[in-house]
Amino acid sequence: MWISAGWSEVGTFVGQRSTQYGANAVIYSIIFVAILIAVNYISNQHHRRLDMSEEHVYSLSSRRCRW
Repeated sequence: MWISAGWSEVGTFVGQRSTQYGANAVIYSIIFVAILIAVNYISNQHHRRLDMSEEHVYSLSSRRCRW
């Protein structure tokens, strides 16, 4: 009811630069969090480990152990 009674005030509020910057900040924050969630989900589905050391110290050997 307040919105319909003071429609010109709402239009002025929405048109302010600070409101637009705040809305952009909220939208970009939501998009950033959504991207982080998507990357986390995809990385959990396709889990790979890489040994980035020069001598491959932390890699499993390519030959199989015979016990």
